[in-house]
Amino acid sequence: MGRNEIRELWQLGFGVGCHGRTHTPLSVPAPEFQRVEIQSAKEELEEILCEPVRFFCFPYGHYSAAAVQIVKSSGFKAAASVRVGAVHAADNPYTLKRLVIPSLPSQEQLVAQLTWIPQAAELVHKVPPLAKFARVIWKPR
Repeated sequence: MGRNEIRELWQLGFGVGCHGRTHTPLSVPAPEFQRVEIQSAKEELEEILCEPVRFFCFPYGHYSAAAVQIVKSSGFKAAASVRVGAVHAADNPYTLKRLVIPSLPSQEQLVAQLTWIPQAAELVHKVPPLAKFARVIWKPR
């Protein structure tokens, strides 16, 4: 997406958040690389929009403690991972979970995404053997 498309979406009322400069997973690289990746992307988007960019999403949902701290110190207000689940008031605003809502969902799909799927995800995250099993079954491709 180019500068004009980003600006156009912003002007149409879409929120524009930051996703890193080169879409590199932020769980492995050195903190110096992470800092450049996060801050340069924020600066470029802010230059395009002439507005502060407040939200970050970790590429592929991967992050490290250092990446979380860099996002926070770069002035972002919150960041999302790709972990499925409901967000609770006590959650860290820099590692927020998500719900996946399909486009044009049926009533059944919508109810599932807003009720039992977040509950099942919470259970998987709380029981380490289930989390390990879930990662084997649903490993990213």
